[in-house]
Amino acid sequence: MIMKNESKIVHIISSLGDGGAEGALYRLVINDKSDCKHEIVSFISGGKYSKIFKSQDIKVTELNQVQGKISFLVFIKLFRYLSNVKPDVVQTWMYHADLIGGVIAKIIKIKHIVWNVRTSFLTGDSIKFSTKVVVRLCSFFSKNIPDKIITCSNNAALFHKSIGYKSNFITIDNGFDKNKLYPSKSLRSYMRKKISVSDDTFLIGMIARFDPQKDHENAINALTILKKSTKNFKCIFVGKDMDNSNSYIKNLLEKFNLVDNVILFGQSININEIMNAIDLHILSSSYGEGFPNVVAEAMMCGTPCIVTNVGDSSRIVGNTGWVVEPNDSNLLSKSIENAIQVKSSSEKQWDKKCKNVANKAKVEFTIERMVSEYHKAWFGQDDKN
Repeated sequence: MIMKNESKIVHIISSLGDGGAEGALYRLVINDKSDCKHEIVSFISGGKYSKIFKSQDIKVTELNQVQGKISFLVFIKLFRYLSNVKPDVVQTWMYHADLIGGVIAKIIKIKHIVWNVRTSFLTGDSIKFSTKVVVRLCSFFSKNIPDKIITCSNNAALFHKSIGYKSNFITIDNGFDKNKLYPSKSLRSYMRKKISVSDDTFLIGMIARFDPQKDHENAINALTILKKSTKNFKCIFVGKDMDNSNSYIKNLLEKFNLVDNVILFGQSININEIMNAIDLHILSSSYGEGFPNVVAEAMMCGTPCIVTNVGDSSRIVGNTGWVVEPNDSNLLSKSIENAIQVKSSSEKQWDKKCKNVANKAKVEFTIERMVSEYHKAWFGQDDKN
């Protein structure tokens, strides 16, 4: 068993753009307070997190791979790098890194190789044929290369087992910084003034990019039903392409007479402000979720959630919120109405619910817990700084 205070951890990832895996890698490395030395290898150069890592003196080695093309030179560069560094642990992130990084690490005879898979589905035209081939190869090699495979959701583990993956799967929930996500009445007031929503208006929020997976149409249908019985509410949609340039969404809002009830906010980096401003967060996804970060982020801010029963959403929420079946606007609307009634009938009861939400998140979804679980996966022992 290797000692962590002498350990070199090399993380191999396809790219360092603005994605969920990249964000999880960043939070893991930056918040590891042990004496482990972390280095990052990215197949593709540049990206949001490449700049951030470098600005914080985390070594990043970029292999200069062209997007969508894998050259033999990339193999040579990675082979030479791992041979020189001789890391104690190679932690790979996502399929291409799992396959290429895993094979090379095995050839070099690195003892501890850990894969990371995060997807819970591989269907539809959005998945490239080459990616499907890589996944099949990973499935074939999974019993011989990695010591363990880390997933961020039970659903992802079940899916990969169903397509032939064979290894020791470990689910590690994504972790979040409680110093950056927390309940705040002042942020609530500030953000509501910014978007011109009064304090007594029940504000629903959905933070999700415009994508069929997120099923915004289901959410809009639920709001249409809700409006028949409830007048004093608004809903803010936050995420990529959820702004006034989205003609499809704008047409739906006009069709169902929801223009005055809905705010199209677009992308935001101030998630703490958004989550504190809203009374309720909904996620109406119809498929494909693993561990949806926005649900845990809302809960860290003490905001109750309604989720569809997709991926690990119901496990994240537990008994602190509401779970409905996907593609059912009536059930989603009824749950929203139920939440509004709870808040309007007893502020004390609602405040208690919000505290329970925050307490669950602070126990289960902290960055400290995430780091500790990764250490256990790498070293087979409890975390010791």
